Amino acid sequence: MEGRQVRFQLAPPSPVRSEPLRAAGAPGTPGTPGEEHELEAPALQSSLALSLELQNARAAVASGHFDAAKAVEEQLRKSFQTRCALEETVAEGLNVPRSKRLYRDLVSLRVPVEQVLNAALREKQAMLPPQPRAPPPKRV
Repeated sequence: MEGRQVRFQLAPPSPVRSEPLRAAGAPGTPGTPGEEHELEAPALQSSLALSLELQNARAAVASGHFDAAKAVEEQLRKSFQTRCALEETVAEGLNVPRSKRLYRDLVSLRVPVEQVLNAALREKQAMLPPQPRAPPPKRV
């Protein structure tokens, strides 16, 4: 049986969160009287963060400041699932046995020099105007 590789990635801090996580014992942490616990109030979570990200992308497209290459690079950097899907697609494309022909009608890059020179000579000769023939000698 073949073993499978499992990858885990720790999520970076959310770009949507308005304030950083508080350290234990800091003001506003649970246990401090009169302060809320961070899960007691609604906050931007995954679906709301995606909605905000989509709105920002739409605004960038509308204003003409959208850079597709930068967006792809950022998505690959941030998303483990996107990166894995891309790696899988690339691996499928590259892991093809040499005996299987993927492309048809390819031209060989190993062309004999004489063949190339002869073809070039024929092309140049075809571009020359036809030579007038000398009249045959007269018989007396």
